[in-house]
Amino acid sequence: MAAKNVRITFVVQGREVAIDVDSSGTTKEAIRLALERFGSDSGSGEWAARTAEGRALDNGRSLIEGGIDSPTKLYIGPKPGNGAGSGGTDKIVEMAGGAERRSVEFKESTAWKDTRCVLTRTIMAMANLKGGGKIIIGVKEGPGKTPDPVGMTRADFDSYNHDDIASFVNEYAEPSVAVMPRKITSGGKHYVILDVSEYDEVPIVCKKDGRKACAGHLRRGSIYHRPKRKVESTDRFDYSDMRELVDRAATKQHALMHRQCTELYGMGGGGEKPPTLHTPGARAGSRSAKHGWEGEEC
Repeated sequence: MAAKNVRITFVVQGREVAIDVDSSGTTKEAIRLALERFGSDSGSGEWAARTAEGRALDNGRSLIEGGIDSPTKLYIGPKPGNGAGSGGTDKIVEMAGGAERRSVEFKESTAWKDTRCVLTRTIMAMANLKGGGKIIIGVKEGPGKTPDPVGMTRADFDSYNHDDIASFVNEYAEPSVAVMPRKITSGGKHYVILDVSEYDEVPIVCKKDGRKACAGHLRRGSIYHRPKRKVESTDRFDYSDMRELVDRAATKQHALMHRQCTELYGMGGGGEKPPTLHTPGARAGSRSAKHGWEGEEC
């Protein structure tokens, strides 16, 4: 297959950048370019790129050899276990901030298999949050709920890997969730950070009931979220939380429809005039009309 430029949306810790890259170039080169756009240090190339389905790309092979020959989204993170991006205990404290909040949760040292049900619920909830979030494992709450970076046992630390996490989480999540683990070791202490990206188009729903140990944590049809009033992952909503979720989903769908319409009619290249987009049931003077959803052209 002939090489060609392909538009890739790179995601690093919830931030996105779309770049046109040569599909005949190596994955490592594409990662370096993306990190430069983010203003991050690519170091010695100890970074990895994965597809939304969790498939890892070989840094030394070209994108086209990795099956990337059309617009797609790739997630970039340090290779597990190499300490790339590590800033030590001070960096952990900086990431943790002053306390747990909607987008940041602490977990004490626990093996993946022993906490995967709870973590899957939290991951789905954070994916439904604007900007996503992160779970920092190896940190406990100290006096006044301040973060205490105590680290993880080596056995717990070693139990976390991307393939196991992505496979288990997306057994329950619909659509799939992008979650990237980072492993940091400094001063003899180990930490795992799970970076969770915000959903792309529609909110994440739990597609089946939890089995065995997960029975009390995961329920079919539930939409988990992180409420404003309390730091937790729950499927109970109050009015303001539901309004926030619905409004953001509506905005995403409108943007998607506009983008698809623009692409269909040649990116404004002088082809047939695109149709006017109408929100079903919208009337002049309605809320949707005020927000530009009534009679908007591509």
